[in-house]
Amino acid sequence: MKERLDIFMIGDGSVENGWLMGLKSFWPTCLLTILLTVYSGKWWGRWTLGTLLLVSLVFGWWHLQREWKRKSETLRAEALLELLGRQRHDWMNHIQVISGYVSVGQERRIPSYLQQVVDQLQEERVTVQVHPPVLAYTLVTLPHDFPEWHWEIYVDPSTPKLTERQGERVKAVLEKIMNGLRSLGFPKVEEQGIWLKLWVQGKYIHLNLDPELPPDQCLMMEDLHLLQNGIESDKAVVQLEEEGLVVQIRC
Repeated sequence: MKERLDIFMIGDGSVENGWLMGLKSFWPTCLLTILLTVYSGKWWGRWTLGTLLLVSLVFGWWHLQREWKRKSETLRAEALLELLGRQRHDWMNHIQVISGYVSVGQERRIPSYLQQVVDQLQEERVTVQVHPPVLAYTLVTLPHDFPEWHWEIYVDPSTPKLTERQGERVKAVLEKIMNGLRSLGFPKVEEQGIWLKLWVQGKYIHLNLDPELPPDQCLMMEDLHLLQNGIESDKAVVQLEEEGLVVQIRC
C-alpha cells in the first residue's frame, strides 16, 4: 500500500515533524543564505558562498528524499503488520466459532458458516479493486472498525475511478456517518445488519447506508440533523429515504 508523504505531514502526520525534518535537511542552506545576504566583501567570496549554497541545496534535497523513503518504508511496514494482525484475529475468530459448533454438537451449521466466510472474501476481492486505494482500504476495513454491524458492501461495477481527493472525501464522510451512528447509540443490538452501496451518478458520489433496525429503533429527524451537521464541511448531504440513509457527495 503506497503512502503519500507530505513535507508537513510525515511520520505521525504532525506539522512539527515535517518542519523538523525540513530544518534538519536544509539548515546549512539557511545558514549560507543568511551569510550570502549580509556578506559585502569581494566577488570571489560571494562566488564561493553561492557555490556552497547550491551544493547545500542538492545535499539537503538528497537527505530529505532519503528520510521520506525511510518514513515511507516504516509506514508501509506498519500498515502491513496491522493487516496481518487483523487477518490473524479474523481467522482465530473463525476457528473459535467452528470449535464452538463442534463442542455443542452443531456440526451441521459449519458448512453454512464457511459459505458466509467465502462470500465475505469474494466481496472483499471486488472491493479492493476500487480506486483510489485509500477508499478501497476504508471499505475493506469497515467490518473491523465498526464490528457492531454485520456488513454487506456493494460497489457498482460501473463506478469510475475516483481521484485521490474524491476518495479522501468519501472516506471522511463515511467515517463521520458511522461514528455519528455510534455516538447516537446505534445499533441498539450488536451484529445488526447494514448494507452499503457506492455508486456515481452525474456530479455526485452516492452512498446508500441501509441499517436493519427494528421499527421502535429507527432514526429520528433530530438524529439526521446531527449526522448532517457532521458532514457539511465535506460538501455532502444526507437524507433519510425508504432505502435507508442516502448520502450525496459532490465530486
